[in-house]
Amino acid sequence: MLPQRTAQHISDTKALRLIISKIPDKWIVRNLEERDYGIDLTLELFENDPLNAGKQRPKGQYVLLQVKGAEKKFSPKNGLCKFYSFKTATLGYANLFNIPMFLVYVTHLDQKIHYVWLQKYIEKRLRGTDWGLVEKVNIDVPEENDLCTDNGQNKFEALVEQDYREKEANEVMKKFFFLNQLMYGSFRTLDKKDLMDAWIDFLETALTLQYFDDYDSFTTYADIDDLEKDALDISGLLNFCKKVKRRRKALLENEHLLLGGCLKKLAEITDLALSAYQQNFKFSF
Repeated sequence: MLPQRTAQHISDTKALRLIISKIPDKWIVRNLEERDYGIDLTLELFENDPLNAGKQRPKGQYVLLQVKGAEKKFSPKNGLCKFYSFKTATLGYANLFNIPMFLVYVTHLDQKIHYVWLQKYIEKRLRGTDWGLVEKVNIDVPEENDLCTDNGQNKFEALVEQDYREKEANEVMKKFFFLNQLMYGSFRTLDKKDLMDAWIDFLETALTLQYFDDYDSFTTYADIDDLEKDALDISGLLNFCKKVKRRRKALLENEHLLLGGCLKKLAEITDLALSAYQQNFKFSF
């Protein structure tokens, strides 16, 4: 008997073709040779290069897609449309990755493309349920998550960007806990040069938290809570960081300065890092 293509395989192939035809030029599609493990496409996101008009530069952000097609229309109720019988094995597989994996749901009768961030769906919508003990679950797909619209594309990019920034915040906190251990764990025996090096490294990294200010325009789409931008003077801290570098030798030679003004500023920037790290991000899945 000759091999046969199922109706679902045909629908999924059509869905892949539609997705590739609709995504923005700054999203690069990376095809996969093996599609039986739950990943159909990989996207790499680029952005316009402000220093070179007409050119794009990579953002270092990748996204995994599982594509599902259906011969129907997207029919939401109260802003959500059910995708029935999604395999929980695929959800478990998505949880293995440290980059976002999306279910992309294509309805052929209206040529619509919608998406759900699987890892966040597990975290926000399936927490407290026994989804890991069943074979399949139903997924609520938001009407607003439409890749065929500018708003839907902007939200998609904002969610991917937020994932990237959350990981940066985690790196900041790792450095904070390392520095905290140095200061309060073995401070009496720690060489002052090592402490100052660790502190400057932490301060410079923590200052990257100002990226949150750059994405206020996405709050409509990603529902990201605004940080209190006035809580700390970012520009003042940047100047302070430069001043510390210029006066590094003097600071190392003056224990009073090291334990006084520098640690006071360290406490302030630590508060900023903790505040950013502990923000509750709200998503519409």
